[in-house]
Amino acid sequence: ALAAANKLIEAGVVGIIIQDSTAENAIAEAITAAGIPMIGGTANGRPSDTGDAHWPNTYFNTAPSNPGTAASTMLAAKAVGGGNYSAAVCAEVPACAEAGGLYGAVGGIIDLEYVGLVTVGAADPSYTAPCLELIGLGAEFINLGLAPSTALSVIDECSLQGFDGLYGSANNSVVAADLEGIDGMHMAGG
Repeated sequence: ALAAANKLIEAGVVGIIIQDSTAENAIAEAITAAGIPMIGGTANGRPSDTGDAHWPNTYFNTAPSNPGTAASTMLAAKAVGGGNYSAAVCAEVPACAEAGGLYGAVGGIIDLEYVGLVTVGAADPSYTAPCLELIGLGAEFINLGLAPSTALSVIDECSLQGFDGLYGSANNSVVAADLEGIDGMHMAGG
């Protein structure tokens, strides 16, 4: 994502339209330094989310951001009888793991047990360890805070490891066409 953004900066673009929360965080510093606005996405790295005052007003998001996103997947989990809530989130962006605090807070408000999260790198050679960790936590609902291709690989691996609970996601982490035909998968989300 950063390599692509640098090519766009060199080409002299006047704005970047994006719909990928992992990629938007990876390119945020470079495009902000270049004075290029980011249009779209969830803007997880913008000042209102992080309190980081060094980001100028260059984010124009088109999707809900936290804590609304966290609440939406948790409400979906509760609505479909998810039992408890866990998450597999991106390892590439620190803000992804920080969602655990939001999940704990929202879970307490809506009376849904939050059992923890694991970080998953898109380039990890295997997703066995995170799946086994989630299963070990007793996860009944796994929120996939991952890029779509990584989420699909996690679903495959967790199924191989015996997870038969529910999956969830919000915003742009799910591409519906990619999920068609996955036998036995149950998903809910915002």
